[in-house]
Amino acid sequence: MLQMKSKTIKSNKKNSKTLFFYLLILLILFFMAFPIFYFYLEKNDIKSTYLREKIESKNISLLYDFYFAGEPSLENNPFYGSQNASVTFTAFLNPASSASRQFIHSSFPAIYNDYISTGKMRYYGITYLTFDDYKKRNERFFYAKYLYCFKSINNKSYYDIYFDLFNASNAEESLDLTQKYNISKQEIAKCISKTEPDELKNLAILTESLGLVGIEPHFYVGINEKFTEKLSGIQTDKTFKKAIKNMLIKVGELG
Repeated sequence: MLQMKSKTIKSNKKNSKTLFFYLLILLILFFMAFPIFYFYLEKNDIKSTYLREKIESKNISLLYDFYFAGEPSLENNPFYGSQNASVTFTAFLNPASSASRQFIHSSFPAIYNDYISTGKMRYYGITYLTFDDYKKRNERFFYAKYLYCFKSINNKSYYDIYFDLFNASNAEESLDLTQKYNISKQEIAKCISKTEPDELKNLAILTESLGLVGIEPHFYVGINEKFTEKLSGIQTDKTFKKAIKNMLIKVGELG
């Protein structure tokens, strides 16, 4: 009996040491990721004070989001379509991109008629923004800021202005559009001129963490906001329909 107890105690000690060893390795690897991430920032010449402060302060939450959060949350993003629709279509677009405009003008109408207007699917439009866009304050950055400001002022009409922007020929015309929604040109311009909000920085982090830099636009089709199937670049209507139908079959909407 004593011999059995002795063996059990030794076994438990051995298991504890093994567990401690693995936890120690994971901890070391985790903190090794900080200099790797910092090197990434240096390599890409990212001058954002916000990002550097997070890295230098050992912000574990940011590091986790950048490396491990392969599926972003759509919880705080407005959607277009029925709330009861199980299938979700997420598009990373920017009105400054000709490829994004092509999708809205050529492919979106059929997607809307077949799946969104019928209540089978809801649409999430996320503004495509990279670290490079954020640093250069280019046209993509302007539209990202514009959409953020409009959402903060008039969230109910967000998708009305969202689609209107893809028809605007330039930034000046975009500012004039706000008057349709009882927002003065001065009010939206004032918001745009203010210090950039964290949401824009988070958009850049999201784009980079998902590896969406380069080919655009990007689309995800999934169930209940899950990013199940990824489509990158300009797609045919047939490709979109196939991906959407696969999800509808999974939720029992199509036989």
